[in-house]
Amino acid sequence: MKQIYSLFFLFLFAVSSAQTEPRRWLEGKLIMESGDLEGISIVNINGEFSVASHVNGYFTMWARPGDSLMVSAIHIKGKTVTLTQEDFEKSIYFIRLEPMATTIDEVRVRQYKNITAESLGIVKNVKRYTPAERRLKAASEMSIGSIITLDPLINLITGRTARLKKELAIERKERLMDFLENNFEKSFFVDQLKIPDSHYRGFLYYAVEDKPLAELAKKQDSGVTQFRLAELAADYIKMMTDGK
Repeated sequence: MKQIYSLFFLFLFAVSSAQTEPRRWLEGKLIMESGDLEGISIVNINGEFSVASHVNGYFTMWARPGDSLMVSAIHIKGKTVTLTQEDFEKSIYFIRLEPMATTIDEVRVRQYKNITAESLGIVKNVKRYTPAERRLKAASEMSIGSIITLDPLINLITGRTARLKKELAIERKERLMDFLENNFEKSFFVDQLKIPDSHYRGFLYYAVEDKPLAELAKKQDSGVTQFRLAELAADYIKMMTDGK
């Protein structure tokens, strides 16, 4: 009987300790075989607050062991997970998701990039588009010569144009991420901007959401970009402090 009481009180102590443990930042990433991973809602049911995932499914959540996270979006199957102490010991906590609908595999076509109308001298000063920009341009054009096409109307009805705009925004954020990683050492963020080493990746995903930073980065001028990064770092650190 004494052993039963001992186990009971030990259980109550463990539950009480888990509930009183202070929350801290959890660096996480959503993974899925296919589908858009940006903008997915992640709700901390216990803390009653939520965040939206960034580019490629990364997110930062204020949580503690025992908290339950509910992940939801219209294009995925909803999922709820309960955090453990081991989850906080990982550098990145992964949540695997399943798409709501089955999609076909991407078809890849071999391209010969060196042979173009410009290289053959047929046209000159051609504006170059990224893949996402080309898809959006094709979906938005209302005419080809004097022939009016119904494709833009169909795209508007189906929401394809809106999806392509979102893909273009994601592509631009990925290019900004590459710019930051290629032009600034990690020590710049940690030593000069005072971003905690454990939050280095989280700050990068926070920074690529900033439109003024994106405009500055287009000039490929690391010196000018540093000033905006310093302002964002101050805001990020304040957000971390207020969250505690």
